[in-house]
Amino acid sequence: MAKKGGRGNLLEIELTGLKELREALQKLPEDLAAEGRQIVENHTEFTANSLAIAYPLGETGNLRKGIKTEYINSRFGTVGRVRSTSPHAHLWEFGTQDRRTREGWSRGRVTPRGKEEGLVPISERWRKKMNQALVELVRRAGFEVSGVE
Repeated sequence: MAKKGGRGNLLEIELTGLKELREALQKLPEDLAAEGRQIVENHTEFTANSLAIAYPLGETGNLRKGIKTEYINSRFGTVGRVRSTSPHAHLWEFGTQDRRTREGWSRGRVTPRGKEEGLVPISERWRKKMNQALVELVRRAGFEVSGVE
């Protein structure tokens, strides 16, 4: 469990299993948990806003309107989710082949703007930034963090 280390005020946690992890998380100060929750919520909103900017406005704006965020809070932390609920979001995300009518008239294709501008790559970039902010939070609280890029 939590103990003072041999290096001044450094606080260390030694965990041997899931039970110990849960116990340690429950002992975190409420202000630290609240700040962590805010970091998760902020980065979830940054992800949603970045996706809205990446999506084309289109005639109806349905791609952008279909971006939804949701949060699941528990005593163990907060999970933020970004979903693209527009029925045709997958067409923009993954593209389509050339489309033609039965008469052979070209209707074009839907192509994504680039591999860096879809939901998954945007989410991955913001998740990395969120994890960096969370690591910095627990380091400021006196914990040593290792094994994180």
